[in-house]
Amino acid sequence: MKVLQLTRLHEPTEQALAASHEVTIAPQTRKDLHDLLLAEQNFEGIVTNGKGKVDRALLEKLPQLRVISCFGAGMDNLDLQLIGRRGISVYNTSDALKDDVADHAMGLVIGLLRQIVRFDRDLRNRAWHEARQRLSVSLFGKRMGIVGLGKIGCAIANRGSAFRMEIAYSGPSRKIEQPFIFFSSVKQLARWCDILIVCCPGGPATQHLIDVETLEALGPSGWLVNVARGSVVDQRALLSVLRNSGIAGVALDVFEDEPDVPLALIEDPRTVLTPHVSSGTHQTRERMGQMMIAALDKADSTVQC
Repeated sequence: MKVLQLTRLHEPTEQALAASHEVTIAPQTRKDLHDLLLAEQNFEGIVTNGKGKVDRALLEKLPQLRVISCFGAGMDNLDLQLIGRRGISVYNTSDALKDDVADHAMGLVIGLLRQIVRFDRDLRNRAWHEARQRLSVSLFGKRMGIVGLGKIGCAIANRGSAFRMEIAYSGPSRKIEQPFIFFSSVKQLARWCDILIVCCPGGPATQHLIDVETLEALGPSGWLVNVARGSVVDQRALLSVLRNSGIAGVALDVFEDEPDVPLALIEDPRTVLTPHVSSGTHQTRERMGQMMIAALDKADSTVQC
């Protein structure tokens, strides 16, 4: 299959992809990409890490496109409505990364409530006795609210249950097969819970879903954890609420303008911050690569049959 690679990928994945398909790595400027597609339009597949934009302008230049395979869970840069109308198959690798993202989310929860990162800094700064005077917060018995009970959300819910937390969620609709409490409104969920974990898809539908009203509903004794997309949380509102002690603490793996992280978040002792690495393990990257290539192979073999 002739494949257009929109973004750079995990190096072993790139090597395996090049060994099994005819790959062209897209230029990084829109003009150069436009020029490439004027000369060559017979690409049947696209691979991307989710950051490459697949919009109407690109799709119109790819009349033979049959499959898009994403190295990651996020598909917010894909025009899914137009892709669907064209009959193009779309795959992501959420099955491969759900457990690592869920583990990371729980790590952020533990780090935040038990103040592990802050205690680590205190010890390194020789503030042993001062640190021991500060008490942290138990996870047992807390109410965990999950925004988006997809594959990742379910994995987080199961982990929260193992910590003997009460679990509830919000989303487009109730999942009758799940035993957890359902709230149709994110604000209602935030008002109910102690810890609000965001793991829903990004994109226009969830842009600033976690706004100032939701943060105020979470309140000064609530914690926010985001392992979804930076766009889901209104970062300006979050900074304002945090500055006014309207929330107990924040743990973020994603940000609105990556890799730029506001200094106010970095300097605040009530935050735990990681650089968008929730799925970043050797094992998961390998599984993601295998799944991404398998989706292309499946589309290729279907046509050959």
